[in-house]
Amino acid sequence: MSAGIAHELKNPLNSIDAYVKKLPEKWDDAEFKDYFLSVVPDEIKRLNVLLMNILDYTKPASSEPDYIELDDMFEEVDRLFKQKVVEKRVTFLSDAGGLICWADPNQIKQV
Repeated sequence: MSAGIAHELKNPLNSIDAYVKKLPEKWDDAEFKDYFLSVVPDEIKRLNVLLMNILDYTKPASSEPDYIELDDMFEEVDRLFKQKVVEKRVTFLSDAGGLICWADPNQIKQV
């Protein structure tokens, strides 16, 4: 169980870490600043949600499903891992063709 918790906490921390490490060299890059200012606060919110879930782990997990456009979700995940993808020379291709699903966005992002 602790390995699973560590893994869930490590993902957003890795995203934040990658962007913070790039900050000194990309300080004057407006596009990077936009990414930084959109990704880091989202990942901090995600960490807060994960920590709240850990604190409430004895309670049944409540889901907050909504309609999710998968192309938007893929774009967000791509943005989160952009630095790691570039570092690892991985190509991320996604096209859900406008597919929409009914799910909890935070749970889908964890997947």
